[in-house]
Amino acid sequence: MSMLIMGIIGFLNLLGEATWIRQLAIAHVTPNLSLILIVFWGILQGSQRGRRLGIWIGLLQDFLFCKVIGVYGLLYYMIGHISGYFNKDFHQGHFILPLAILAGADFLYGMLQYFIYCFFAGDLQLGFYLLHKILPELCYTLLISVPIYPLIQLLNRSTRKIDHWIQNGKDRKA
Repeated sequence: MSMLIMGIIGFLNLLGEATWIRQLAIAHVTPNLSLILIVFWGILQGSQRGRRLGIWIGLLQDFLFCKVIGVYGLLYYMIGHISGYFNKDFHQGHFILPLAILAGADFLYGMLQYFIYCFFAGDLQLGFYLLHKILPELCYTLLISVPIYPLIQLLNRSTRKIDHWIQNGKDRKA
């Protein structure tokens, strides 16, 4: 049930990124809400659910916005998987670890995007791309993630309760 809820939220997230998030652009840089959602969900739920959400959002993004299918699906899948590894080390009250993981994931995402779309196309201006795209997006994504994190924690607690309630209901019927 929690994956159904996250699937709907992932879809709504993409609609938001395609429409109203463009209104928040500063110097043509927008925060990566999909990355926030995938990283925080992976940390809270584990690698398996992080991967599932990553592949779902990535493939939706590929089908809706890209000419090449699978690039964002693979990127977000890997990021969901890696962020899920930190589920064991995570304590709900701490906010530094999720921010650090999000920063690392955003930097990795930006670098992989550069190599896939720019470097192999002959654009060798990594310094320019780093200063004008990767680092500004990283900072903006971290800033936006601060108010989003408590909402994702609340959603995590709610979906865990729903999953627990559904599982207990199945056990009683059997």
